[in-house]
Amino acid sequence: AITHGTLLENQTFKKMIANSELMKKDTIKRFSLDEKKIEVIYPALETQIFYPKSLSERAELKKRFGFPEDKVIVSLVTSGNFEKRGLDIFIQAIEKLPDSIKNKASFRVLGKDENNLYARPFLTFDPGLSDIENYFNAIDLFVLPARIEEFGRVVLEAMGCGLPVITTDKVGAGELLQEASARFVTPAGNAEVLTQALAELIQKPELRSFLGEINARVAKGHSEEQLYPRFDRVFLDI
Repeated sequence: AITHGTLLENQTFKKMIANSELMKKDTIKRFSLDEKKIEVIYPALETQIFYPKSLSERAELKKRFGFPEDKVIVSLVTSGNFEKRGLDIFIQAIEKLPDSIKNKASFRVLGKDENNLYARPFLTFDPGLSDIENYFNAIDLFVLPARIEEFGRVVLEAMGCGLPVITTDKVGAGELLQEASARFVTPAGNAEVLTQALAELIQKPELRSFLGEINARVAKGHSEEQLYPRFDRVFLDI
């Protein structure tokens, strides 16, 4: 961090690559940089791992994870730090849902942190696992209501698995949500808007499927193979 700060303050570099427009704008603001010196290249998706499985495979995975068959599986997936990732906002949004909608869903969290601080009767904490791609293919709706996330690879991974995504305008990967999916980039910290988004997607399976198809198509455009030429263009310029 000290090395990066010195380089940025002295601007002793030719090009910088940011992993999102969010980070580009933040860096320009903090260090008064020339925006022409910064290129945005989003991280790559391992498309051979994160892709939509068939309906029969998804049904088997739901059984494997013990998900209720009659519920919409809504999950927040994170590597940890529940405060940063907005688990409390997720909880507030769920609490604002009418019971008629809340009872149609199973709300879950996959991640490491102090679970006891966020324990609620309507919230299930799933154990950690190594095959996160199968978990994504078993759930119906992915949520990341983070207060700040420089990129948020889990968003891209969920997209790759064909999931509808709700996230915030402070998550870099939210910039990848296009067309109808872009409407589900919500204001960070706003539980009311998140409640509205949850309610709509829990009640509309056709919309979930439609958004998942859009997201899977967009995610394919961020494979590792397609990333190399983007880096080459930056390096060849210098």
